Amino acid sequence: MAEVEGQAARRRRDGKTVLVQNMPDRNIAAFRCDDGRLWDTGQRIAVNCGPDAIRTAEVPPRR
Repeated sequence: MAEVEGQAARRRRDGKTVLVQNMPDRNIAAFRCDDGRLWDTGQRIAVNCGPDAIRTAEVPPRR
């Protein structure tokens, strides 16, 4: 189970993925929620500066 430290978090619509911005490490980390527990996926999105806000957008359905 993971312990999360970060400035902001955003849960995806599926309710199973949490993105956490980490300003000191200059990245956004992906975590997974399963059975009420939070797991670190090990996936990181590197950014050139400290992220200070986070937002996700819905993908429009294909026609």
